[in-house]
Amino acid sequence: MTGFGREHRVIGGREYLVEIRSVNSRYYEFNAKPPRQYMYLEEKLKSLVKEKISRGKVEVSLSVYNIQGKETAVTVNELVVENYLNAMREAGEKFGLKDDLTLSSIFRMSDAFNVVRADVDEEEIWSAVKETAEAALAKFVAMRETEGEKMKAD
Repeated sequence: MTGFGREHRVIGGREYLVEIRSVNSRYYEFNAKPPRQYMYLEEKLKSLVKEKISRGKVEVSLSVYNIQGKETAVTVNELVVENYLNAMREAGEKFGLKDDLTLSSIFRMSDAFNVVRADVDEEEIWSAVKETAEAALAKFVAMRETEGEKMKAD
């Protein structure tokens, strides 16, 4: 049977979205789409979903948004910016161009900023993902049961 379940939660400064969908299939086939930094959750999600779903082609998508921004530090790569500015000014002088460099010019420079992500507590993330996924799974199962009842009535 086909099915769909979706749950959205905000837990601990992060926003979680889990969607579970399936299409008919004789066997159980699982596919997860977590963000790259949360790939370690794929097997855990597979085990969680397998407890409730025994057949069908199941796809789970996960989105995690850090809404407080506390896990990311952004710093200016000063040497790179300085080299860019010097090269741009030299090119301006050589070709007779006006020097109109602004702060926004720096934003367009490749590698001008270093983005460093702080370590996160994997168990804390899994706990929130699990809670959200269980709610989505409950909605998914309810939808399949409703579909089953309709098929039975037909």
